Amino acid sequence: MEVYRIDIPEGGGPVSLRACPIKTDKVAFNVYSFRPWQALSAHRHPGSDEVFFVVDGRCLFYVGRDTEALGPNNAVYVPSGALHAILSCERGATLVSVQGPQPVTSIYGNLKYFCPACGLEAPLLEGTRTGDLNTCPRCKTAVRLKEAGEAFDAFEIAPPGGARA
Repeated sequence: MEVYRIDIPEGGGPVSLRACPIKTDKVAFNVYSFRPWQALSAHRHPGSDEVFFVVDGRCLFYVGRDTEALGPNNAVYVPSGALHAILSCERGATLVSVQGPQPVTSIYGNLKYFCPACGLEAPLLEGTRTGDLNTCPRCKTAVRLKEAGEAFDAFEIAPPGGARA
């Protein structure tokens, strides 16, 4: 039997959000530590399933065309090939995930935008198109989206709690 001590990393840096303390030829066990309002961009794993478990904090999980807010002691299953993203909420979050089979390949998409009011990088759902309306999860600003290369541009149409611009 192999036993591992796993130290939870401090809130994620600008690029690396995870530590992979256990990896075999069949599965990978990952630990994610998110700062408040930090995103893991939309991506898919063509040949591997993934299960996420929320240890603490709250996150918005985007899987395919669904969004769900989850907190501690909740898990979400992401089947092979499903587009998924994560956005931590106001306190940040710690998650663990198990992926398999190995090797795990990740293909990133362009389903995100930056809120013009607060600057948040916000994931989008599969099927998002130019002209769609969205609301920033952090500041609640209403935005209209436009496809723009590597991401979407977002244009403020109503401030939080305000009238349409």
